[in-house]
Amino acid sequence: FLGGSGDDSNAFAGGVGVGYQFTDYLRSDLRVDYAGVYTNGPDMSVTTALGNLYFDIPTGTVITPYLGAGAGYGWAPVDGGPDKDGFAYSLMAGASFDLSDSLDLDIGYRFRSVMSDGSDPMEHQVLTGLRYKF
Repeated sequence: FLGGSGDDSNAFAGGVGVGYQFTDYLRSDLRVDYAGVYTNGPDMSVTTALGNLYFDIPTGTVITPYLGAGAGYGWAPVDGGPDKDGFAYSLMAGASFDLSDSLDLDIGYRFRSVMSDGSDPMEHQVLTGLRYKF
């Protein structure tokens, strides 16, 4: 987490989502994500529920780069301090790799922030995931 101190080696992040592919270029999803850092000092976590929109860049190969943005709500309880909650947003860039007709491997970067009074929890994440297409 930006603006925090401590060792990020005791961190965990995960999420789940459901989405819809509108066209070859445009898709969206609704996601709930969690990230936590556990240190000898104050622990901090961020949970967000976001609606995201992605622009896929077809290449005619098994690799499809994408750009995305999302908005929603986030909350970040902080040990020994005031909880933070409010408007949350994310910016994404990455690529998906076709593993089969119905399964993609996704590797990407995400910036995520929760806007609240005072300091806003912000994260830079490198994420991997699987996308199953019905």
